[in-house]
Amino acid sequence: MENKNKKILIVDDEVLLSEFLEITFRRHGYEIFIAHNIKDGYNLFIKNLPDIAILDFKLPDGSGVDLLKKVLEKKNDTAVILITAFGNIDTAVESMKLGAVDFVTKPFSAEQIVSSVERGLIKMRKKQNEKSKNTAIGSASIIGECKKIKEIFAIMDKVSKNDTTVLITGESGTGKELVARYIHYNSDRNANPFVTVNCSAIPDTLLESELFGHKRGSFTGAYADKIGLFEAADSGAIFLDEIGDITPALQVKLLRVIEEKHITPIGGAFPKKINLRIIAATNKNLEKEVASGNFREDLYYRLNVIDIKLPPLREREDDILHLAYHFLKLFSSQYKKNFLGFDEKTVEAIKNYSWPGNIRELENLIKRAVILSEKNILSTEDMFGSIREFKKTNLSCENNFTIPEEGIDLYNLIADIEKKYILNALEKSNGQQNIAAQYLKLNRTTLIGKMKKYNIT
Repeated sequence: MENKNKKILIVDDEVLLSEFLEITFRRHGYEIFIAHNIKDGYNLFIKNLPDIAILDFKLPDGSGVDLLKKVLEKKNDTAVILITAFGNIDTAVESMKLGAVDFVTKPFSAEQIVSSVERGLIKMRKKQNEKSKNTAIGSASIIGECKKIKEIFAIMDKVSKNDTTVLITGESGTGKELVARYIHYNSDRNANPFVTVNCSAIPDTLLESELFGHKRGSFTGAYADKIGLFEAADSGAIFLDEIGDITPALQVKLLRVIEEKHITPIGGAFPKKINLRIIAATNKNLEKEVASGNFREDLYYRLNVIDIKLPPLREREDDILHLAYHFLKLFSSQYKKNFLGFDEKTVEAIKNYSWPGNIRELENLIKRAVILSEKNILSTEDMFGSIREFKKTNLSCENNFTIPEEGIDLYNLIADIEKKYILNALEKSNGQQNIAAQYLKLNRTTLIGKMKKYNIT
């Protein structure tokens, strides 16, 4: 088992035994923290949040079972192992019921305790992955009955069984990460790590170090060796979101990683072999980026072995209400309220709104309405009252709004509204795109894309 970055907390009042455990586990690549009582042990736990805790049953200031409870209350995915010279069936049963992964009786050999720790890590990893799998598979972002979503589900199921590279494309808020999680947790790698990286959220100067790691002293501020995210994802999958934003220099290095299946940390002398699946995503049109020289053609074809295109919510008319009721039920339960549904006008508004923020916008608006409304039927004011332009053009004209004889171009009307909001946000932020994006609750990349769409300079 790979033990890189794994931390073990040892709490035992026998100094010699603690030293024996420290030597044993350091040889296996673990980082060790040692305490000799509950108070110091818990303080070390809070400070370092280790993956494994080996606790003596009998400690000077109490029982290891008491510390077990406190540890799992703070971090319930810690693999806790109790050790004691006073082992009995009742104690073992009690500790296992409380969440311990194993119970080891003194005296024990190095092989026994190492085996116990490795079994514990496997149990906790399966528990973590099962939780993530349920979250991913059960997520509303990939709920749907429309033809396009059914086709995507069929592709995901096929791709999950093969270890190929996948490129997921679509607008922000369409559920790209959740599709990536679905693929991973239905694959043969599902018991291994799923590591996500938002390439646009990490400064260009730090991204290479984050992805590939670095050696101590390789640059100013590199005070210790750092494991990169590719290495952390070894044997599992890495999800590279907003892949279209990485620099040309990093594109070259990523291409080499895909082709040669090894990485070299910054300042490292030797490459390290890795075995993982790469899933990438972007809201950009990479074919256009290739044509304009912003993205390497060879990397594009390496990533685009399987391309999954997620439709925007406005193209999933049959799913919009289905998703809306799902979120209403979800948040009603979460906030302990009893919402029965939406009134007739709100149903029509939900179906006809353009949803520029896609599923994420739908989710956020319903969550807000559930929190703030005291009624059990949501109105248009509850749902859309926070969207000023919608409120102005829809809510205030409910009784006298008519469509002109020549008809109305709804698509261009929505585009005009969106453009006005972007211009207003840029004016408020004095042209600073990061701040404007925050006003609009968009990421900067999406804002830039919309600025290009509307020829805003």
